[in-house]
Amino acid sequence: MDTGDATMDKIRRFITGLNKYAEYQVTDIGDMDSKAPMEKQLKNLEAMYFCVCSLRNTISGAIDRLQLILQLKNSTFPEEWADETVYSSDASLYENGIVVINIPEDLPKYSRELNLSCKRRWQGYIYRALKKLRVETGLIPYHHNVIVAIEVHSPAGAMESLKWDTSNRTYNLILNALKGLMFPDDNARHLIFAVSGVFDEQRFTRVYIGDYERHLKDIFQNLCKTESSKQ
Repeated sequence: MDTGDATMDKIRRFITGLNKYAEYQVTDIGDMDSKAPMEKQLKNLEAMYFCVCSLRNTISGAIDRLQLILQLKNSTFPEEWADETVYSSDASLYENGIVVINIPEDLPKYSRELNLSCKRRWQGYIYRALKKLRVETGLIPYHHNVIVAIEVHSPAGAMESLKWDTSNRTYNLILNALKGLMFPDDNARHLIFAVSGVFDEQRFTRVYIGDYERHLKDIFQNLCKTESSKQ
């Protein structure tokens, strides 16, 4: 039996043990007049439930990431994503470990009517850039505690009142595309993000991704340098 089969056998035995323990706790609740044992059993079952839910989320995230990595490896993406004239995004891995993705379009403004083609286009940008990164470097960095900084370059409006708001950009297009590929989930446990706006005649979006503890300072220094250079 190889290492993978041995691991699966241990997991099966562990789950079988959990099942038997849970059944025992439910069927043998002890003396109905005794409060302490029942409270202990309840705490034990609640702890088991939490562990199983956590395990389920971890395994589900691993499955999603493997599926996405296999798509990147085997190029099993929609055919339109192969069009370099549309999806001309790229990604770079800095020496300090930060990944930078450049997208030749400014992040669209928030709208409830954001259509599917727009969502797929931005997903295509991210996937194509990460595929290039994997080909060039052999890896896609993965962080359990991630910082994602989104830098939107777009022209200002003709009047002061028409200047766009940074918070009105649909940053979820990027976060949802990165989720599973570079970090487990976009919940509060794993993700911190920031959005920066730069009034610029050129339209593009730059995304910085790194480990929160190691790269937070460097990423924000890059954002500040870009902002100060446009003033």
